[in-house]
Amino acid sequence: MAEEAKDASIDVSAYADDMIKVIERYELGAGNLIFVDGFPNEANPFRIGKVSKLEKKLYFKRNITPEERAAARKALYRFEEKDLRKIDDDWSFVKHVLLHQIVHILARNKDCYDCDKWAFYELKF
Repeated sequence: MAEEAKDASIDVSAYADDMIKVIERYELGAGNLIFVDGFPNEANPFRIGKVSKLEKKLYFKRNITPEERAAARKALYRFEEKDLRKIDDDWSFVKHVLLHQIVHILARNKDCYDCDKWAFYELKF
């Protein structure tokens, strides 16, 4: 990915069709994906995705700022650089976050590290 692209916001809603194709593989559908402008009243000001496990809803920010992306990547500090390079392009980054959120619904007791590990594995599909 070009360096200047990392400094740009990601229009997540532009990937809606691709995101729906991914979530359909896990027996979820378009009605489970909801785009929002932000997550007010959150302790984490850099939150870009969230789930409602009981309702099986995936909430995503419409736009991800470079600062939010950097914070999400920084939270992956336990992973090797070769893994992190897999999410350098915008779609792979969005897909990783999406997969992370999906596993929170499918396996409700997994911690974030395990969700990220699963998401990196699932990126190849």
